[in-house]
Amino acid sequence: MEKTFHRISKAALKFLEPLEVQETYKIVIKEAIELVDGHDGGLYILGKNNRMRLAAGTSEAIEKIQPNQKGYTYKTFKEKKAFTVTISEFTKHHPKTKREGINFIIFIPIISKKNASGVVMIRSKKEEALSEGQLKILELYGSLASLAIRDATLLTEINDALETRDHFLSLASHELRTPLTSINGYIQLLHARFRKKKSVESNWINELYTENNRLTKLVTELMDVNTMRAGRMQFDFAECHINEIAKNVVDSFKLKNPERTVAFKNGVKNDVVIGDQEKLTQMYSAILGNAAKFSPKEKKITIELSAKGKYILSQIIDEGEGIPKKDLQKIFHGFYKGTHIHKQGMGIGLMMVHHILDAHHGEIKIKSKEKKGTTIQILLPRSRV
Repeated sequence: MEKTFHRISKAALKFLEPLEVQETYKIVIKEAIELVDGHDGGLYILGKNNRMRLAAGTSEAIEKIQPNQKGYTYKTFKEKKAFTVTISEFTKHHPKTKREGINFIIFIPIISKKNASGVVMIRSKKEEALSEGQLKILELYGSLASLAIRDATLLTEINDALETRDHFLSLASHELRTPLTSINGYIQLLHARFRKKKSVESNWINELYTENNRLTKLVTELMDVNTMRAGRMQFDFAECHINEIAKNVVDSFKLKNPERTVAFKNGVKNDVVIGDQEKLTQMYSAILGNAAKFSPKEKKITIELSAKGKYILSQIIDEGEGIPKKDLQKIFHGFYKGTHIHKQGMGIGLMMVHHILDAHHGEIKIKSKEKKGTTIQILLPRSRV
């Protein structure tokens, strides 16, 4: 009895691993065979029209056995109890089954919250049937197996949903790009002609111009995300100066946001890294944009560069809303915006930052307190120390 409990514990540990459904089926059967020292086995799952179907099996003999609605597989499923029957009793319902030295057939219900979803059938060559106590323990195993199957099914559904989402976003972003290019061209012409005029129409065009830029940025972000996830993002590595990149980003930001106060402090002399200047510019722009988005206009944002051993440390410090502790581990996930659903954007900026840093063998750390601000630390390896 103690040995059986030990085996069940080992099996439960294997169930904790995130696996595909079919892999989980195979483990459920394998562990069940080991529990009863069985010969071979199969897992039957309730399918369409309330019929049991073989989800996985370990031998050709098992694959030839079709559950009989008056047989023991259905009985186990309906009564939610483990059974042991002799091969002679079993062949009454399955006369074509070869005995092959089999003495007993063991049926284990797969149960979760008193609801059965399947049955494990194990064929055994042992000469003694299992006791009632052993069968009760197998019912416990069936409950653990049910949880593992449910988790694997949910994982598969989540992965399928994410794949469908990514496919849709990729298709949508590409389909939007062509008409958006034409619309953007006409809006640029209208904006250039009417931007200095004071009229209702010019206000409409200015608003249209602003929203079009926002839409263009969103579509570009979608395309960047899909390029990144597909592993097609290209990097052009060369020696570049972090001080120059960060300062240009700050200057550009100030030009577009003259009402914001951004302090830039460079405390490093050897600021050369091997990197992609365009991607690093995109990275600093995304972080600075986030800092501005989540902090009041009157609050200062500071960017500091300093040396830290073999690395250049960049710190972007704001005095804004801060990030709740529960959200800190999620902010690098795509499309995650936490409680700030009212903010513009899709929540993919930091995911892109993380991807760019990975390609540059860099690191990112975030320190934040709600209503006190956020500090983002970026570490990039220097090309020469």
